[in-house]
Amino acid sequence: LALLGDRDFYQTAKELLTEAGRWQEEYPGFLAELKAIRPVYEYMEILKLENETARLMEQVRLYPETVFQYGGILVPQYGKEVFSLCTSAIRENAKRASDRKAYQRVCGLIQSLVEFSGAEEVRMLIGELRQVYRRRPALLDELVRMGRAITKKRAGNIS
Repeated sequence: LALLGDRDFYQTAKELLTEAGRWQEEYPGFLAELKAIRPVYEYMEILKLENETARLMEQVRLYPETVFQYGGILVPQYGKEVFSLCTSAIRENAKRASDRKAYQRVCGLIQSLVEFSGAEEVRMLIGELRQVYRRRPALLDELVRMGRAITKKRAGNIS
């Protein structure tokens, strides 16, 4: 049932196999089957649940748009790569953005990046975006707001 997509049964199966002393033996095969027959997001959620950061990072490399979803647990081990994937995604989203709603989504991605890495790197990225897109006043406005929010948050953490 777990392989058919019942997440609740996953925990039950794990508990039963653990009690029987067979979980470690069955787990690799179970993961391989899960990866083969279930959608990638379900597989990635199980990897997250099991704290399988190496395998999860492999999947994030294949599906870079998921970096914002899993970056928080990957950043301790793969910080530079997570930061690089995030900044690439932010740059690409900024390039395609054409209205205030899209600019706000870009800033939401930047906010996620702030939570994963240092504020100084993010401020540099904001400066870069402000320079590249200086003819997009709505984007500039959103980036200025984002920069202020980061500064304010940082000042709040120092006090």
